[in-house]
Amino acid sequence: MINALAKRIITLLVAVVSMISPAVAQQTLYEPFLHLRNANPREWSEFSQEADKELKVTFQRKRITTPTVIELRQYDVKLQWSVYLNGKKISTLIQDEHDQTSYIALPPSSLRKGKNELLISSTEAVADDIRVGQIRLHEGTLNDLMTATINVHVVDENDSILPCKLTILNSNRSLQPIQLSPGYIAATRTGNIYAASPTSFRLPPGNYTLYATRGFEYSVDSMKVNLPPGQNISGQFQLSREVNTDGWISCDTHVHTNTYSHHGDATLSERLLSIAGEGIELPIMTDHNINVDVKDTLQSLQSKLQSQILSRSFTAVTGDELTTSLGHFNVFKTNPGDKVIDHKVTSWDDVDKNIKAVNPKAIILNHARDDHSDFIPFDSSHHISIAGMNTNNWTFPANAMEVINSGSQQSHPLQLFHDWMGMLNGGHIITPVGSSDSHDVTRFLVGQGRTYIKVDDKRPSKINVDQAIDQFVAGRVMVSCGLLTKIVVNDQYGPGDLAPYGKQIRVTVEVWGPTWIGADHVALYMNGTEIKQSEIDSRIKTPLKWRETYSINTSAHDVFFAAIATGPATHIPFWSLSKPYQPVSEEWTPTVMGVSGAVWVDGDHNGIKNTAREYAEKVLKDSKGKLSKVIKKLDKYDASVAVQVAALMWKRGDDLKGREVSDGLKEAKNEVRDAFESVMLSTSVVKH
Repeated sequence: MINALAKRIITLLVAVVSMISPAVAQQTLYEPFLHLRNANPREWSEFSQEADKELKVTFQRKRITTPTVIELRQYDVKLQWSVYLNGKKISTLIQDEHDQTSYIALPPSSLRKGKNELLISSTEAVADDIRVGQIRLHEGTLNDLMTATINVHVVDENDSILPCKLTILNSNRSLQPIQLSPGYIAATRTGNIYAASPTSFRLPPGNYTLYATRGFEYSVDSMKVNLPPGQNISGQFQLSREVNTDGWISCDTHVHTNTYSHHGDATLSERLLSIAGEGIELPIMTDHNINVDVKDTLQSLQSKLQSQILSRSFTAVTGDELTTSLGHFNVFKTNPGDKVIDHKVTSWDDVDKNIKAVNPKAIILNHARDDHSDFIPFDSSHHISIAGMNTNNWTFPANAMEVINSGSQQSHPLQLFHDWMGMLNGGHIITPVGSSDSHDVTRFLVGQGRTYIKVDDKRPSKINVDQAIDQFVAGRVMVSCGLLTKIVVNDQYGPGDLAPYGKQIRVTVEVWGPTWIGADHVALYMNGTEIKQSEIDSRIKTPLKWRETYSINTSAHDVFFAAIATGPATHIPFWSLSKPYQPVSEEWTPTVMGVSGAVWVDGDHNGIKNTAREYAEKVLKDSKGKLSKVIKKLDKYDASVAVQVAALMWKRGDDLKGREVSDGLKEAKNEVRDAFESVMLSTSVVKH
């Protein structure tokens, strides 16, 4: 979308430049965009099976004594690839999966007279499919190349300056390197700028597309420019809020910096600019095994900006990513001066004990399907996902878990969502969480995965943190990665609530998203089983993508409802999703998601949330070991209770494949038989 005001203001102000500078001379060294793979097997199915292992380019030059700049384009670089000139390493490709252009500045006398050789290769043992090429040589320095200037400011509907992110693409739709003009404060990376005030930057002459964004809730404004050498132009972008989140604050529970976590590339100052630019109102600072306070850095940054715009944008919370050999756990709030939680553990019982010594309110299990230190928290060898059961008999030390981590995507994007519902059925009433896990300025976007918490959002700089955390722990949340799925039971009960029982329950589901994202599917689950699903037209360009009210017949026991919406996530250059961090397949489809929290219905009228696990334990206790009674009692429950009964029987040593169980199941209803079969399948890979 190109804002009309931006179209008018982009009437180019060439008069600032008294003389047009000549274009820098260039030589094309290699034009194709070549597919390379350093090792087998193929990493991603989007690449062909066959690939070159390295790129070697020979070219002729006259001996020169002036500086030169190598320009190249790269895509999907995950590991280290080295660049050699005449046998000497001069640089590495940027480890970033985005399509981007980069420059390598060479000092005088780097080139030989006559034949020269450029080589790009990798010695990494793990396969990395990349594309690289469109290599050019420019005479002069980077400053000689960057002769055009763009001055930009971004405003909201009321013409107030708005913290934002700018994305700059060149004519190849590749992220374009820029130089921030002297005296300006911003966080910059190739093709990206996070700014909290009007900004100015330089770039080579050429054709460009500029985007202004502010995360999930806002519109996008864009403009196209054609810059001759030496040109100086000014433009204004205007953004408007599109997704209605009144009464909900945007929170990223998993925020890092290179300053304190020592990997990634975001300094603390850059992180604060990116938090404001993505519209996160409650960032939780969770560097590894340290309690970080942003107060001094924020004050210093605001002094340099000569503005309070950052402090008005968010309320930062100190937390800690407890990083152990048995998983990572975000805890908050903590105090900057406190001793950090002991991360040396041998079981989750140790984790639980060590966290309780500090007694934070919120404890999140992070990226439960990732392998850290040769341990995967929800690996099928010791976790039965469908039943939410840990076979190590460890205490589950958290009251929340990530269902979306945009910095650590899953090959199967709904896997953690199903894991969460399994945990609810398994007796753990825990909060679903969306986060970014970002350590970087732009490689992984802060706030791309986020959690909305039901709390007053009128003053982002004055959020009642204790109240927000209480609401978070109570499950009054929605989880977003490009979409927002709202759920209401009987017109008034939302996530985290317990609605009174009725023979027929009305469940209303809405799907929201900005105009630049589409949704194509929504599903409603009851106790982890899909009961309704609908297709959505992904071409819908309004913020409200879909709305439906269902009438659901429920049993006389407690149930929970949750909904998830998904959609395509292709061709969003200013908000592209990162590929899975630890893929289990070469296939991956980028998917946006919105997950509602869980709304409970009090089927047994006792005023508390009872889980399928509790009902299953009662069934087994009342049946006194008689399988025929177990089967009969399961008639009044749904499949989630049957799953729990089967899992508990397996755990106590019953042979689910034995004659007694097989004969007993002949009299059971279909969903009970299916439940037992699913547990038998899941337990077949468990290590005893």
